[in-house]
Amino acid sequence: MPVIKREFFIPCRGVDCFKLAELIQENVSIGEMAIDIRDNGLYIAFYGYKSDIRRAWARVKKVLRDYRSSIRRTPLGYRVSIDYIVSSIKKTFPPILLVEIVKRMGYSVRYSSGYIETDMDVEELKEIASKIADIVYQLRYEVRSTACKYFIVAASILTGREPSNVIDDAIGKELVYLDEDGKPRLRVEWRRAIDIYTKYVRGIEAGLE
Repeated sequence: MPVIKREFFIPCRGVDCFKLAELIQENVSIGEMAIDIRDNGLYIAFYGYKSDIRRAWARVKKVLRDYRSSIRRTPLGYRVSIDYIVSSIKKTFPPILLVEIVKRMGYSVRYSSGYIETDMDVEELKEIASKIADIVYQLRYEVRSTACKYFIVAASILTGREPSNVIDDAIGKELVYLDEDGKPRLRVEWRRAIDIYTKYVRGIEAGLE
């Protein structure tokens, strides 16, 4: 069976073309593939056996369907599925925590039925989700309370401080105490604790604390 070349075109614009190209490169395997990103879309060339090209193109179409069902433009910005974010960063995270952090970063955000709608760029949204997952993993043995964990993760990301420093600061501000096992526990509701702590850090940075 001879090796052949087949070319395909996917219409897209701007940043969507770059995202699609990245997803195709990550998820489609064939002997040789070339992707050319142009103003009007992606031009894809496959080199291989006819059966391999058929399978590769079927995989491209699935990647395209999944992407377009997972990310949609809305009047607010983007509607992004949590499943898409999880598959992209290859980590799990609490969506409610992502929403609270994005909101406090000054973006509009809504969460419903497995989708986040926001005016934050999708790549930045994925970066925040990845940071959340990493810090939650880091705290897995140090903090038992889910609410306290949410507070520490959000406070760390929003202020740029290490989780251990957040804990020490929060103990000093009487937002957190150590239980009989030496594990951090919150004295107040976790969302309120985030607001109190971030205001405290802003005061330090402004020279008011």
